[in-house]
Amino acid sequence: MFRFSRLTILLALHVSIASAVTAETKISDALSKEELVQLALSQNKYLQAAQKTVEQAQARRLLAGKWDDPELSIDYSTDWVFNNEGESTFGIAFEQRFPIAKRIGLQKEIAEIEIELARAEIRNFQRVLVRDLELAVNDIAHTDAQLDLRHSLVKLNTEFAEFVESRIATAEASELDANQVKIELYVIEQEIQNLGNERNARLADLRGLAGFEPDQDLDVSESLRHLNGQPDLPRSNLADLNSHPEYQLRTLLLDIADKETRLAMRSRWEDVTLGVGFENERSVDEPTGIGTDRFFGVSVSIPLPVRNRYEPALKESVAKQGQLQAALQATSLDLRTRAESLRQQALNLYEQARHYETNITQLVEDNLEKLNAAYGAGQVSLNELFRSQERRVKIQSAHLTMVHDYRQALVEWEAATARNIINQ
Repeated sequence: MFRFSRLTILLALHVSIASAVTAETKISDALSKEELVQLALSQNKYLQAAQKTVEQAQARRLLAGKWDDPELSIDYSTDWVFNNEGESTFGIAFEQRFPIAKRIGLQKEIAEIEIELARAEIRNFQRVLVRDLELAVNDIAHTDAQLDLRHSLVKLNTEFAEFVESRIATAEASELDANQVKIELYVIEQEIQNLGNERNARLADLRGLAGFEPDQDLDVSESLRHLNGQPDLPRSNLADLNSHPEYQLRTLLLDIADKETRLAMRSRWEDVTLGVGFENERSVDEPTGIGTDRFFGVSVSIPLPVRNRYEPALKESVAKQGQLQAALQATSLDLRTRAESLRQQALNLYEQARHYETNITQLVEDNLEKLNAAYGAGQVSLNELFRSQERRVKIQSAHLTMVHDYRQALVEWEAATARNIINQ
């Protein structure tokens, strides 16, 4: 009787701890993955900050390619300090610089591309954000499924412990058997606590990705129990890269470098300055005395490119253009290689999980059904039946891990091909 009470209290403690962990991780109003993606795209703080780069580029576009402001110059001189004969000169002039090498058009084009570049950067940020969020949701779904299995193991071992306890008094079971069940329950308890800690950590990551405040309730509604249908994962080709934001970034940077090279070539000829001026001069004219002369003039200033000061900037721009061209080719190869690698990985993991689900899992179910029938006929012991049920739970746990790994690879593939933001 003493053994039964001690073991029963221990089992109740295990069950209460498991329930407490579950209560900590379960919050009402759980959100689906799709809802969380939409919230992240509208609430993520880093994304909101990145979106300001478009406004900055648009502001720079307003200034790009504008002419310099005209210059006003005023001159006045008098002989009051020296001869003091009443002589003086007053002049006023306006000057305006005029570009003659069509640099303004290129500057406007560069400013327009910089706006598209900022938008491509935001799209690439969204691609990575959606990937990180979906990976976190998948991890949480996997943890929830594993927690459910551990709770079923607690229930199963509790029932088995009661069976062992009932057989000790009749000498059909020993204290050693009861202690073994006790150890197994401790192990499951630690697994539940570790899984709960992992879930809380991933939920904290998810809260930051979705833009939630630390004290704001958040939970996930996502199932990881079964595989979906056969995945349709087409091979990536060069045409697909045109819609990939990371490839677009490299393309736009190369386009800017090309126009900067042309701009450097046209910088050989600087602006021509045109000016108009008026001058009023009062001077002593013998023998008539003080007289007034007025002048209107036009001036032209043309810088001569005799020292080729533009050549260093041109060489630097050409070198940068070559560097970006090589980087674009490297990005193309890297994106296609990664997409194909993840595609093969996802397909392999799907086949592995499907084969395991179709064959091993079904085999275990069939074997358990036969054991139940055999136990009913008195051919096997209850101990064998309980152990078979434990093996069933462990096989289910292994299958869940396979499904999780497949879905992780699928998320990575969708991000690598930018398909995760095509419909956003």
